[in-house]
Amino acid sequence: MHHHELYEQCLGSIPEQIQKCYELGKRPTLGYTSDLDVLVQWDANTFNTMVQAHLNAKPSFRSGDMLANASDFVRVVCFLILNGLGGEVEITNRELCAWLKRTFQCTYALGGTCAQGSAALAQVGIPILTQISDRSKAVCQFLDYPQISMVSPTGELVSVAAMITEREPVEHFILQYRHGDVVRIGNTDHIIPISNRLIMDFDDVHKTLPVDAWFLDYVEAHAMDIPSYNISGFNAIVEQQVLKQALEKMREHYRRVKESNPDCVLYLESAHYLNPQCRQMVYEAFTPYLDILGMNEEELADLAQANGHSLIYQNAESLLATLEKIHDAYPAKGLVVHSKDYSVYYGNPRRGMDIARALCYGNLLSGTRARIGHYGSMQDCVGTLELPLSPVGIAFAQQLPQTHRGRNVCIVPSRYMEKPVTTIGLGDTFVAGMQIAFI
Repeated sequence: MHHHELYEQCLGSIPEQIQKCYELGKRPTLGYTSDLDVLVQWDANTFNTMVQAHLNAKPSFRSGDMLANASDFVRVVCFLILNGLGGEVEITNRELCAWLKRTFQCTYALGGTCAQGSAALAQVGIPILTQISDRSKAVCQFLDYPQISMVSPTGELVSVAAMITEREPVEHFILQYRHGDVVRIGNTDHIIPISNRLIMDFDDVHKTLPVDAWFLDYVEAHAMDIPSYNISGFNAIVEQQVLKQALEKMREHYRRVKESNPDCVLYLESAHYLNPQCRQMVYEAFTPYLDILGMNEEELADLAQANGHSLIYQNAESLLATLEKIHDAYPAKGLVVHSKDYSVYYGNPRRGMDIARALCYGNLLSGTRARIGHYGSMQDCVGTLELPLSPVGIAFAQQLPQTHRGRNVCIVPSRYMEKPVTTIGLGDTFVAGMQIAFI
């Protein structure tokens, strides 16, 4: 089928998938973390003034770096900008949070992979079950949809509003820098090569992934009603001992869910891990149960690096070799990688799972968010079909084989935008979209 037709079919079948949920009592399920994203309004002039005032070391950024003050901030941002990279880093000082809010214009949004995914699915009308960690009023108001349910301490399904707490929100600052802007470092002007973003977390809650026992009990008891279970949030844990306990508990939970419902699609969306050893532990603990291990292109490159291999961007052969290497290292049933140009599945052939449609739904929802700057309704998605397919994605689709060493390779080109309105939450929205196919 031609990719344009696939997109039209997927969009047209969303109402049918919604109806199935209600008729069969099925709910895609997402967990585990939420926060308040503080969107820092990028302004090259403001930033250049900061660089002049605070840059007192060569731009650099190493895994495990933390931000304590303004000079740390400009040093890391300059490095990422010069190299066209994005990243995630921890803020260790509340003062720096206050300084960022004073210096830049800021707006607030929903943060957390499962929280954003929940909003994206609810916006197109899919009923879902979610577990979120930050239940401050500021966060919950973003999840005020009739389609979203949570599990109450008594084991009933309730609205998100019923679960609001008095706590202060957990803040994650997000700085998006724009392709083509000029940054002045020392006496040299540098043009930003690619739009990207830095996430800066001031967060003590997610150091121990808090998941309600009553949520886990509900999911195990109703596993048959859960077509897919989308898990994330382990990347914020930095203490290996804390992580080890969480992994033991959650691995048992997944084992019980899969025992009750072998068809439930268990999907782990990876992310930038604040501690790379922790990522290794998470993958090792969960891959035996995972149907899909998902990540973006940068995370794939990073993971390849950790396994002594390098990914050449925009090169189909290199992508295939990297997918093979990573699938060997972390044998989940399949890998999914999403980028601005394509999304791809690499892994075991799956009976009864239409992977091409799943990737297409993902591209459709994330492409719509990139195009309009917020989660899209069905009507918004229609507008996205007017965008062309990515030329790089089309070339990859022509170059990649459909099978490789006994594994399926399925690629769907993304809708292409020269200047997306936002680059935030695209991965989270993509993953949410995929769940529509698993109902």
